[in-house]
Amino acid sequence: MSRFSLLHLEHEEVLLESLQATLRPLFDAEEKARPAMDCRLFVASRSLYCEPRDASICLTRFPFKQMPTEPAEWSDGASIVLRALKRVEFFPNRPVVHQKSPQTLIVAPKHTQVPKLLALLKELWQISQKSKHANDPIERGLLAAIVQPRLQETFDKSRLVDFRERILAGATSVLSVERVEPMVNSPGVLVLTDKRLYFQPARVNNLQGTRVVSSWDVAAVAGFAKRRYMQEQRGLEVAFTGGGAVLLAFRDGRDARDEAFQRLAELLPALAQGAGDALADACARWQAGALSNYDYLWLLNRAADRSLDDLTQYPVFPWVLCDYESPALDLADPAVFRDLAKPVGALNPRRLAVLKERFATMDPAGDPPPFLYGTHYSSPAAVLFFLVRERPAEMLRLQSGSWDAPDRMFHSVAGAWANVTTNQADVKELVPQFYSGDGAFLVNHKALDFGRRESDGQRVGDVVLPPWAASPADFVRQLRAALESDAVSRQLHAWIDLVFGCKQTGAEAARADNVFFHLTYEGSVDPARLADAERASFETQVMEFGQTPKKLFAAPHPPRSGGPGAVLGAPLEDTYVVAAAAAAAASEEADWPALPSEAPAGAAAHRVAVTGVLDDGAGGILSVAMDGSLVRTSGIRGQVTQRVRISKLALSCATRFGDELVLGGWDNAVHRYSASAGRVVGVIEMHEDAVACLSARASLLVSGGWDACVRVWNAGFEPVCAFHSHAGPVVAVALASDERRVLSSSTASAAVLLHDVRVGPDAVLQCDAGGGGAVLAWAGATRALTAARLGGVRLFDLRKPASALLRSGEEGWAPTQLQCNGKAVAVGDASGRVHAGALDALESLAFESCVVARLDGEVTALAASARAIVAGTAKGKVYTIAAVKPT
Repeated sequence: MSRFSLLHLEHEEVLLESLQATLRPLFDAEEKARPAMDCRLFVASRSLYCEPRDASICLTRFPFKQMPTEPAEWSDGASIVLRALKRVEFFPNRPVVHQKSPQTLIVAPKHTQVPKLLALLKELWQISQKSKHANDPIERGLLAAIVQPRLQETFDKSRLVDFRERILAGATSVLSVERVEPMVNSPGVLVLTDKRLYFQPARVNNLQGTRVVSSWDVAAVAGFAKRRYMQEQRGLEVAFTGGGAVLLAFRDGRDARDEAFQRLAELLPALAQGAGDALADACARWQAGALSNYDYLWLLNRAADRSLDDLTQYPVFPWVLCDYESPALDLADPAVFRDLAKPVGALNPRRLAVLKERFATMDPAGDPPPFLYGTHYSSPAAVLFFLVRERPAEMLRLQSGSWDAPDRMFHSVAGAWANVTTNQADVKELVPQFYSGDGAFLVNHKALDFGRRESDGQRVGDVVLPPWAASPADFVRQLRAALESDAVSRQLHAWIDLVFGCKQTGAEAARADNVFFHLTYEGSVDPARLADAERASFETQVMEFGQTPKKLFAAPHPPRSGGPGAVLGAPLEDTYVVAAAAAAAASEEADWPALPSEAPAGAAAHRVAVTGVLDDGAGGILSVAMDGSLVRTSGIRGQVTQRVRISKLALSCATRFGDELVLGGWDNAVHRYSASAGRVVGVIEMHEDAVACLSARASLLVSGGWDACVRVWNAGFEPVCAFHSHAGPVVAVALASDERRVLSSSTASAAVLLHDVRVGPDAVLQCDAGGGGAVLAWAGATRALTAARLGGVRLFDLRKPASALLRSGEEGWAPTQLQCNGKAVAVGDASGRVHAGALDALESLAFESCVVARLDGEVTALAASARAIVAGTAKGKVYTIAAVKPT
């Protein structure tokens, strides 16, 4: 893998060629050349980069401007000689080193003609001598003759995956685009066919050295949207069901972008619904408490053109706490929360008074117009300030190869908060990583040497956490709890007004002390009307200041009406009376068939542990396993009739949802499998770690993951809400028949939590299952069953304090799986036994008299229907324990 990346280039520098060569350096202090070394050379617009094949030798940059003489042909006729006064040395995750020792470079290209390479080097050297500085208009004009022909190329139709594909966009007119990634843009052409989306890179910033074309299956598109890029409506972002997205900026402007968008909309009409309708729906769900604060802010960021691929428009989240000094965090104390009705710059009255005094002296008709804050709450520098430990190469690119001074680095959370509330040049808000994930961005995993602070002599390493945080993961967990708290829910609409709404611009912004430098606002300048030099200067300003989000709301945003306080204020008993009445009105599930005293022979469906089983309704079993496959077995002997590889990683759970099978796995994804189509029709990646468990009813799906998160989805597989109350991986979920309540269990403790979809992020009840990692089942409208290896089987009444009504267990009994239909209970255990009995005789469940099957291996999956009870074991076998003949 190449050590050179586009992040090594200077700002506005572009890569033109790459080639294999040998290089012999001759230093002035030496009498003869050193031995030649094999390397790869990268010819860029301002420099020659050398990447030695020997990884112990550093990557080096030789600027053309530091070459006193023109490149020339060497005496052997097969080499080129260059004279370099200075060089820049690159080391992984370290600031660059500038060396001033003059040297002569003798370059022998291996597969490139010397005259052709020499002509390019001479032309670049001459341009460097004529330009006074980087980004000089002279440089840009002269380089255009070299760069433009490399950009203006048509799509090579031989690159189509299938020659029968019909080109819908990019066939008659070239759609010139730039693929936008953090700190790097790669130009190319875009083509849309009826089957795939293609990006063919240009001969500029093409690291591959060959015409490697990227393509994406149209069937895998999860959504697409118009995006603003560099204050122009010329961006298009396409998201994929397997996770990830591609952000494209159209070089020919809005019309070209709109053409591509229209072709996509015609090809995928179901995904082209109005963004306004989706935003209104999300707002209503958030108001009702059916969408978490975190998820709603994510949706607003996306609607406002914020993207993880564009550091000038990175998603922005608010500081919600102001207490980073106390030994314990008390979310019941209003004093620990920041005032969300004020922008960060207005939180300190003294600082605000100074800023307003300057504002009053500025000419309203002047250039620039008056502003309170000369910096911004979100910019590339602000984002990388927080994320430098995870993304050092991007920070080095932004800082021209160096770290910031140690005293200005992100050293402690308390220090960062103190700075944004006192420093006139610092009004940063937060990035989403503060509220999701394991806090890895706070840890100096790469052992980066940021130096020592002059203020206190401390070395900048891991971020110093508040005393109330036990670890980075605990810090994020508590901060997330604060974001989802009642106090924040009551105020969040006010912050939305400042960032996305009516107080973002105009008189309302001035009254709210929310006025930023004018170039951060959409519409302040029309970049399309700027000359090239002016446009480059403007884009540099955007890189420095960032961009204010697109304005989403012209009127004040409504407050949350269905948050935790609104629902939890009512007695829990009243909530469950309504739920019980709804459950009683619903039709009861059919009784299980009579159970035999022994099980038939198992079918060898997998070679590894079965993790999920379902009755296929036709005498067979559907099963998933650690091998990532979905298998159908049928017939008396359980022959394997279908095997589908769903994932390269393990699958961990399966359930039915509507007409589809839904499968969760270690690839952090929820896979939608259509039996009628015989293939995966969608992949959803919202969890940040493995999906461990699933539960579904008519219109809701619940997923739990190792990221300690429980997520709820509607029938359209859109997020409804999420719960983050567990301290560790969630291993079991169970959705009630009324689709309002969710049980979940974690391996980190014996706790089983009850959530209400209507209430919000916090659990409304907690039960003790007696051992970590309980499996769960509902036992009617108001009761719940748990089964845990250490705690046996327990029955709880959820209308009362969470102590068990009944317990069933015996020494050495380790239940692993549980099913209940409200009348009968089936339990699988670690020894391979399956127990079954009446719910009202739960106390005797574990005894031998209730064993209905003895299977080969630990019971790792169990499912029940009116037709059959089916099971899977750790040895890869599946069993039908009870069955009736299908009609």
